[in-house]
Amino acid sequence: MDDEQRIKNATKQKRYYEKKRNDPDFKEKEKLRQKKIRDLKAATMTKKEKKKQKQAARERQRKCRAAKKIIPQTLGKAVKKTLKALPTSPRKRMAVVSNLVEKVGLKLQKERESNISDNNQNKELVADFLCRADIVYTAPGMHDEMIIWENGIKKRVRKHFLQYTPSDQCKCKSHENFILLLKGLNIDYNNDFWKEVLCNSDLESKCWETKCDKCNAGKLLLDFIGKKGLNNASNVQWHQWVKSENKRFYKETNEGCIAELTDNVLENFQV
Repeated sequence: MDDEQRIKNATKQKRYYEKKRNDPDFKEKEKLRQKKIRDLKAATMTKKEKKKQKQAARERQRKCRAAKKIIPQTLGKAVKKTLKALPTSPRKRMAVVSNLVEKVGLKLQKERESNISDNNQNKELVADFLCRADIVYTAPGMHDEMIIWENGIKKRVRKHFLQYTPSDQCKCKSHENFILLLKGLNIDYNNDFWKEVLCNSDLESKCWETKCDKCNAGKLLLDFIGKKGLNNASNVQWHQWVKSENKRFYKETNEGCIAELTDNVLENFQV
């Protein structure tokens, strides 16, 4: 084929595609035609050819991203570099991030505060109560101080250690001694015990508030002990927690008769 024929064919092909471009349905028809070719090719491709096609697609996508300078790891790398550059102090980190947010122009949504009334009088009463000498131990050392912020001003306060925490209250001297007295009579201290010695053992009952004359006098408790069939004249041992001169508790062993132990149980029950 000479050059003249080659130029003639190229001109014909150019005119053909110009004519097709003017056709409004050409793009849709061409898209469907190309799709049929791809589907037919995919159905007849071997595993090696499919693998090669995927590699070529990934390479094409990588080059396209590199040309646009868009890399999937760009955001992660930027965040990591920023975190490394931030100071170690949490307060300073918050200050730096807040400044960056303002400069970028972002608006952060503030967290809603809970609808709780701020009663300073109640707070002062609780603080004064927890600082009482009979409740807390005040650290004596020169460095046993801590700094708190009050209305934007630094304030030095002495360290206090709570001696009687809520977990200790259920094992205080009064409660433990009463339980030890019951053990001397071979009585188990549990929920069934209160059902026997109270008119109404529900939590909302007035019997718990010592407003019931029958319960507070210990009539039901005395009847419950009588059901055990114990001999009032027989000797028995029981233990009690007692504070020594150096203000340390120790368990003391007592001996007496059943009648004496029963009187002690009734006396502690009324308390």
